[in-house]
Amino acid sequence: MRQRISVLILVLTPLGVVGLPACDAALQVLSAQRAGAGSTDAAGADTPPNPTGGRPADASDEAFPWKPGTVVTLARGLVGAVDIDVDESHVVVAVGGPSGRIVRIGKRGGPVEAVAMNQADPTAVRFTSRAIVWTVGAGEVPDEATVQRVPKQGGAISVVARAGGGGANLAAHGERVMWSDAQQGGRIMLADLETGRVAPIAERQSGVSGLDFSPSRAAWSTGCFGTVCGAYVVSTALPTPNPRPVWSVDTGALTPGLLVLAEPWIVWGTSTTETGRLLRLEAAASTPTTFAVPPVLPTSMRTDGTSVYYAVPAGAESAVTRARLDGSEPAHVVTLDVGPTAFVAVDERAVYWISAEAGELRVTSK
Repeated sequence: MRQRISVLILVLTPLGVVGLPACDAALQVLSAQRAGAGSTDAAGADTPPNPTGGRPADASDEAFPWKPGTVVTLARGLVGAVDIDVDESHVVVAVGGPSGRIVRIGKRGGPVEAVAMNQADPTAVRFTSRAIVWTVGAGEVPDEATVQRVPKQGGAISVVARAGGGGANLAAHGERVMWSDAQQGGRIMLADLETGRVAPIAERQSGVSGLDFSPSRAAWSTGCFGTVCGAYVVSTALPTPNPRPVWSVDTGALTPGLLVLAEPWIVWGTSTTETGRLLRLEAAASTPTTFAVPPVLPTSMRTDGTSVYYAVPAGAESAVTRARLDGSEPAHVVTLDVGPTAFVAVDERAVYWISAEAGELRVTSK
């Protein structure tokens, strides 16, 4: 039997989360469905049964996210997604474009919540412990780029800082946020949302393509390290207010791209003329080690501390893949056919990804 679903969009306001009728069929949600049962989405189109027999779980389903190998679609209609992140209860998605938006969806399914609408060219989004932060205006109007935030429980949107012609790189840890901008030859910026302090931790760092940080240090990949340009991975100690980078490594002809920090390793992606490559480097070491060879440079990469999960846009071979940081096992394909441009997030139990082209947010067990 078919059912028509009435979609409720939840909007974060200063008074909390308010439910509004859906006026944009692009924001679609899949309600819970029993194995093998079809349903109807918000636009009235048929959606097929879950081919693996899984079902979106409700809040009382402690078996989430179902048996290994089950892939579940949590939301649809998010075409143009540019980034995702996950916290204890939700997945947050940044949808790009001149009228972009920030939305979040429960990790066990449910309605799409509109966090911020009419955002100019969002490029990245992250959860902090108490807020959602994102960058806007880093597209057609780069000089107006800003880092913005809103409390998780709802409230007014506020500007953390002007991103100054950058902001495409964003990381968060606790209540601190890091990003890159293009001021003064390129800077790595750090903001403490509790104290309101915003300060550069490194300057003259242009061409930054990835960054991450922990309570004790930060790392980033860059095209110029001070006055010397080339291809570098840089690390510096935290939390000193304006430290000098403690070391850098020249990656030579292999220009570094996406970067994640998984103590004690710094991990980054790069590519050769034939394949992609993932490298790891221990702090203060001088020689990186290749531990995975994807077919091309990944479009997204995240870590859970023991493995790196990355999205490969290799046409018919597009996939989300896991590679153990210690090299103890070969790279393992988590799921296939994720589309040309996919973004991935991971928590202790599951892997989440979204295709920019299809706009479908999906999840599977690790």
